[in-house]
Amino acid sequence: MAQRLNRFVDRKREPHPNDEIAIGRCIFSKRDIQVMYIDQGVGIEEMAKRIGVGRRRANHILDRFSIPKSWKSELTPRRLRVLQFIRRYQKKYHQSPLLIEISNGLGISNVHYHLTQLKKHGYIDWDHKHRSIQILKMR
Repeated sequence: MAQRLNRFVDRKREPHPNDEIAIGRCIFSKRDIQVMYIDQGVGIEEMAKRIGVGRRRANHILDRFSIPKSWKSELTPRRLRVLQFIRRYQKKYHQSPLLIEISNGLGISNVHYHLTQLKKHGYIDWDHKHRSIQILKMR
């Protein structure tokens, strides 16, 4: 049975146009959707049930927040988030992030493991030195 998330809206507050979406009396942030869909590995239909919308609207929400809808088997949802974080960081700062910056940015503690797995599957080149991560391929 699907568990519906309850985030009731303060009637005086409107959702932030870029980071939140109002569904009924609830507001969901981009982070809420990412945690549900990517970190918990919930499918589109299950996500739609949890937030109380149809499959078509759930697809629209994923598109709006630029959340990919399919995964490769070796690229788990969390590793994809690590890879996307590195790409965005490199684009913004013109250098690779430190492990602590990835950890703080994504709220995860096992960054070293995910980087090792990304290297093993050929997504990054990393020689375990500061700011040495290079992206070799993106999905």
